[in-house]
Amino acid sequence: MKMRRYIGALCAALLTAACADDADLLPSAPEEEEPLPAGVVEVPVTLTLGADWELDSPQTKDVPPGMETTIDVDGHAETDEINTVRVITFRRRSLDDIIVTEETDTSFIYDPSNDLTLACNWDSSSLTDHAHQHKVARGTLKKTYGYEYRVVALAYSTSRTFADTEGVCPASGEQNVFDFNLSDGLKFQDFKATVKTKDVWEEFLTGGGIVSHKAANLTQKIVFVPQFFYGYCHTGGGNPVIPYAEDGEQLDGNGDPEQVTDKRLTGLLYRGVAKVEVEMTADVRSILSVSRWPEWVALLATNMQTEVGLTDYDDFLSPASPVVEEEKYTMIDREVSLCANNENQSFIMTAYVLPTKARLAIRCRYGNGNDLVFLPEGSRMYNGKIRVKPVSDGESSAENATGIISTDVAGDDLFYFRRNHKYVFTGGYTSGITQNNPLD
Repeated sequence: MKMRRYIGALCAALLTAACADDADLLPSAPEEEEPLPAGVVEVPVTLTLGADWELDSPQTKDVPPGMETTIDVDGHAETDEINTVRVITFRRRSLDDIIVTEETDTSFIYDPSNDLTLACNWDSSSLTDHAHQHKVARGTLKKTYGYEYRVVALAYSTSRTFADTEGVCPASGEQNVFDFNLSDGLKFQDFKATVKTKDVWEEFLTGGGIVSHKAANLTQKIVFVPQFFYGYCHTGGGNPVIPYAEDGEQLDGNGDPEQVTDKRLTGLLYRGVAKVEVEMTADVRSILSVSRWPEWVALLATNMQTEVGLTDYDDFLSPASPVVEEEKYTMIDREVSLCANNENQSFIMTAYVLPTKARLAIRCRYGNGNDLVFLPEGSRMYNGKIRVKPVSDGESSAENATGIISTDVAGDDLFYFRRNHKYVFTGGYTSGITQNNPLD
C-alpha cells in the first residue's frame, strides 16, 4: 500500500509539473490598459504633407513679388526624406467656464503631456486626383474637461545628409540643426524655432595656408536650414481652437445636437522654406600659368534668417534674426572631392532657406593637382557672386536657368526667396554665372 501511495503521489506531482510547464508555454493574457481618468478623452490625429511647389506665371519682372499668378508644380520628390512630424500642444481654461475681464490672461500655455514625435510615411489612402501618395503622420492626443486647445505641427527629416564641414556641423539629421524654445509656461504667441549657426573651420578661411584669404566679406558662419513643413490641427471647418466637446451630427433626447468629445483632428502641413539649387561645372582656372581645378566649392548667401515664429503659417513670411546685420556671406552648402583627375566636373549644391532677400556666391579652394609647383600663400581661394542675365538682354530673368526659378530678382544679383518656391541656377564659375563677379 505504501508503494502504491508513493507511486500515486509521484504521478500526481509529475502531472502537476507537466501542467505547470504547459502553462509556461501558453501566451500570457495582454495587460489591460489603464483606464483614462474621468474627464479625459483620447482623439486621433492625422497630419498630411502638401507636396507641390508654387511657380510664378507669367515669368516676368513686371509684377511685384508676391502678386504673381501661381501654378502648382509637382514637389513629391523633395518630400521623400521627410519622415518626422513634431506635434506641439497648448491649452487654456475654456473661456465658457471663466469670467473674462480686461486683466484676464487668455493665453494658451504649452502642454508637455501632449508633445508628440510621430513617424511620417507614404500613405496610399491619401491618393488624390494627382495620382500621388502623400506623406501622412498619425497619433493620439488627450483632451481634459474644462480646457480648450491649439495644436500645431512641424515636419522635417531625421535622415537628411548635410555637406561635409570637417566635423563642425552634424553629418545628418535636421533635428540636430534647430531648436524649439519650449519650456514650462511658454505662451503660444511666443512659440518659435531657431536654426543653429556654427563657425567655419580654419581651412575654409585660409585655404590651407597660414592666414585668411579673401574672407573679409564672409560671416564665417555655417547655416543648414531644415525643409520645414508647418500646419495646425482642427476638427473641421478650420477653427484652430479645439474645444473639449462640440456639436455632433446626432440629436439627443431634447432635440439638441449631441455633444461629441472624440472628433478626429486633421491638419495639412505646408512647406515654409524656399529651395535653392545651383548646378555648376567645376571649370579649370589658370593660376601662375598652370591649369588648376577646384578641390571644393561652397555655396554662400547673404541675409540668412535663423528664427521663425510657429503660431501661423504666415509667420514664415517674416522670419527674423539674420546671422549678421552686415551684407556678408554665410555658407549654406558645399561640394568636396572635385576634379580628382583634373577634369571638369558637374555638380549640384542645394540649400533650403527661410524666406529672405539675399545675394548668392561661391567660394572655391583650388589645389595643386598633379603639378609639382605648389600654390603660394593667397593663391588658393576664389570667390564669385552669382548673377543672372539682365532683362535688358531681351530675356526674362529666368531664361538662363533650367528647372524652376521664381522671377523675383532685383537687378541681376538680388533674389527674393519665398516660402514654397524653388529656385534653380545653372552655369560654370569661370565661364558662367560668376565670371568676373567678385564679392562686394
